[in-house]
Amino acid sequence: MPSPTPASGASRSWALYLGFALTTASMLLLQQFLTRIFTILFNSGLAFLAISTTFLGLGAAGVALVAFPKLFRAERGARAAPVCALAYALAILGGVVGILALDHALSPDGRVPTDLSSQVSRVVAASLLMLPAMFLVGLVISLVLRANASRVDRLYGADLAGGGLGCLLVLPLMDWVGGDQGVFAIAALAALGALLLAHAHEQPRARACAGVLVALVALLPLANRERALVDVRSHSTELSGVDDWVDASRELGREWNSLSRLGMFPVRGDSAIYVRIDSSCQTTLPALGPEFVRDYVKHTDFERLPYVLDRHGRYLEIGAGGGRGMVLAKDAGAREITGVEINPGIVDAALGQYPGFGVGAILAAGPHRYLAREGRSFARACGEQFDTVTITFIQTNIAASSAAFALSEANLFTVEAFGEFLSLLSDDGLFYVYRHGGNEMLRLLAIASEALARQGIADPRPHLFVANSNTKAALLVGKKPFTTEEIAKLEQGARDLDVEVRYSPSMRAGELPPNPFPARVAAWRASGELSMRNVV
Repeated sequence: MPSPTPASGASRSWALYLGFALTTASMLLLQQFLTRIFTILFNSGLAFLAISTTFLGLGAAGVALVAFPKLFRAERGARAAPVCALAYALAILGGVVGILALDHALSPDGRVPTDLSSQVSRVVAASLLMLPAMFLVGLVISLVLRANASRVDRLYGADLAGGGLGCLLVLPLMDWVGGDQGVFAIAALAALGALLLAHAHEQPRARACAGVLVALVALLPLANRERALVDVRSHSTELSGVDDWVDASRELGREWNSLSRLGMFPVRGDSAIYVRIDSSCQTTLPALGPEFVRDYVKHTDFERLPYVLDRHGRYLEIGAGGGRGMVLAKDAGAREITGVEINPGIVDAALGQYPGFGVGAILAAGPHRYLAREGRSFARACGEQFDTVTITFIQTNIAASSAAFALSEANLFTVEAFGEFLSLLSDDGLFYVYRHGGNEMLRLLAIASEALARQGIADPRPHLFVANSNTKAALLVGKKPFTTEEIAKLEQGARDLDVEVRYSPSMRAGELPPNPFPARVAAWRASGELSMRNVV
């Protein structure tokens, strides 16, 4: 029986190019899905090691072909490529199942160690479990290119087309099937590529095995719903106080979309539904019973500070989350409330997926809106004026935990964005931001000052007010200078709420509170606790 030839005729060329394209498409999809999964399982700054693992596998495959010429002889390439492609599809499933089994074994209660050494060891173990799949796909690419050297130009085109297809499918797959079931779609794509490569290289046994694998992987999502073979679980956040009031042992529901994995958990006392976003961020769907609203408002502190000024008739919140800020605005007497939230899963949950929770009752009570939109695009397109525009605690631990502080929420926290939000204000409007204190507030002050300067305001000081409560802070920016009466109201409100005023237009330079940061750094250094986590 003659050996299979690399160039198996024009009638099979389509299978060669299409199989190669599907293989590279599955590789690009796998990289993106692993990055999303790693973001949930590990420290967010380590998630991009998924891409490094891909390049290590691809590079190792190329080195192996050169280092072991007898094992990978050129005449065996046509036979070996479909077999390696089939093994690659199996390795995808094995690697992901292994990563999740290890995660479940090490973190049965959803808690993970937060120290860097433990995080690194876990992500290295996960990367090693995926390395065989990346090595095998590298072998497939190398063997196909070498066995079909005369067609390398067209194969390169197929490679680019496959990579482009993989990138285009990432977001739809996350929306349609999520990160759990999406792994099976990627493995099916890889198995289909193996089938076509086997057909192109006249390998009937490999083609039959690949066909069986395609059918099997297509059925696995049904089994996964019952047995949770691939189950990506989020972990408890590091945010203080969460464990005291959230029942993290019972997940009411989960949803994947192109932005995140959402997990819904009950709260003790039924005052809200806790929404865990990946494993690093959070929001809540507030209970809308009168007793819960009263209790929530009672336990807010500096969030109520802007309401001492009567500037919230028409209220716009960017990044409204589950609607807590909208509840506070309604209680304070806002006439028209608009919430804008980029995550459609959070919007759907808040609009009625959990009766008695969210913002459905608020929307039914007046001319109020809650929109699944991106904040800046809404600001540019709405053509409306508001008395208040606010950004309230949009959390991004991805940048902070990887020390990329300057990138934190870069799209919203820029001079240009602040200028757009200020332009939405009525003549006497108020823009305010809730964020973490320290260096982050200094950055926001600089951004706000420059945004005001670009609107022709040479001295921004009369337009700014900063209050601090523990690690949280509020920056208030008036479109007009705060009057003496308004400054007095804000300062009295801060005293009533037990909030520290960090900057007021009434202060002279010598009256400003001292900067505690240098002393804290010195204390951390002396105790050996100086770390990026503490500083950021």
